[in-house]
Amino acid sequence: MLGRKTLNPKILLHNSYTGKKRGKFRINCNYLYKSKRMERVCTICWWPGLQRRYPLSLTTGSATESVRLRQIHAPQLTPSALTASFPAHLHISLLPRLQGRGFGRQLIVHVRAVAAEEGAPGLHLIAGARNTRAGACYHHYGFRELGREQGAVAFGIATA
Repeated sequence: MLGRKTLNPKILLHNSYTGKKRGKFRINCNYLYKSKRMERVCTICWWPGLQRRYPLSLTTGSATESVRLRQIHAPQLTPSALTASFPAHLHISLLPRLQGRGFGRQLIVHVRAVAAEEGAPGLHLIAGARNTRAGACYHHYGFRELGREQGAVAFGIATA
């Protein structure tokens, strides 16, 4: 019932922004650099519609859907302490067949460069605490762990 796209406003909003072409990648700078702006847009434009469509009283079929339903009604915001030094936000989701082939590294290199061009002093991403393979990869590429909370780990890296 509640698909991943429901909780992923960047999928919808990404298409309305023009990105910068850099090598093989088109980087959405509006989303990339303005994590707090994106959260404000979602608070005004995204979450209210979902909250009407999926009221808290809705009976869900699984524990995962119950969690997603609660997230719609109480979305987690990125802590200001994190975005003060690392305002750019990166999502990396590679299909298993693409992992370990250098695509993640290329994406990180390109996004860091675009974030630096846009004036962002740092870049952050959040991974599941149980995803130790991703954590090791981020450490390998120079990210440092910034903190842990609710089964997630925040990583950050300077853009310059």
